[in-house]
Amino acid sequence: MKDKIIKILKNKNILIVAIIIAVILIATICIIIFSNNNKPNNNANEEKIAVREDIEVKKVEDINVTYNIEQTINNIIERLQGTVTNEGDPVIESLAQTMPELITKELRLFNVEEVYEADYNDELTFYFTEGYLMYDDINDAPEGNISKQTVKIILYRNKKNNNYTIEQYGTKKHDLFKFDDNDISKTAIKAEIYNDELHFLEEKMIFSKKYNIEEKVTQAKIIEWYYNDYRNKLLFENQNREEYKNGKILKIEGKSDQEYVVTLNDEREVRIKPGNAGKEYSVL
Repeated sequence: MKDKIIKILKNKNILIVAIIIAVILIATICIIIFSNNNKPNNNANEEKIAVREDIEVKKVEDINVTYNIEQTINNIIERLQGTVTNEGDPVIESLAQTMPELITKELRLFNVEEVYEADYNDELTFYFTEGYLMYDDINDAPEGNISKQTVKIILYRNKKNNNYTIEQYGTKKHDLFKFDDNDISKTAIKAEIYNDELHFLEEKMIFSKKYNIEEKVTQAKIIEWYYNDYRNKLLFENQNREEYKNGKILKIEGKSDQEYVVTLNDEREVRIKPGNAGKEYSVL
């Protein structure tokens, strides 16, 4: 009789433990399902944004255009940078306030790496660019590690009057674009863009250039452009400020259409081979 009671108690304990485990499992599953159902569905939100399928966002392959886009952006940055210490045009001051990473006390210039463009209409073109910032004067850089600060910038162009303005890429709740933070080539133009939004954009396009972005650039300027990019990235890698300071160009010699020798003021030589498109080059 005693053995039967012990056996019944053991079976009852096993049953209780099994019930407790089952309750815990069911509760865990319910919590997971509830949590997943209440997570914001970012993909669903993105899918609700209608975009223009007829406007292509394509990579800029023309080296002249790529070079001139960088120059145009930096001309605007220098104009905006002047608002740090001087009062100026209210539109310029407003733009400067929206780009604190670009407009600092020490002038930092934009170095383009990739450019994509979209022709919205016969007059308006959008350029989506990605690159990095570098101090115009290395002596302004803080002591310690000088790291590569990646930035993305939109350049707006009115081809009719050759006016421009810039904006940092990725502004939330943008009226014109659907952004992709990981890949600027996947930027899309919203389907619903109203005339008052375009009119407001035109009012901000107050920076004018005397030349077109397609203007031909000399090969010497292109090679200098490649070298400066190489020099910047070498500094990010080895942190050798003295080598950077001494690495100023003394002369550029073309050995062939595919190879150039850059002689520096410390007698070093850098052999550069231009690429086929965009900002492509190799150091031999």
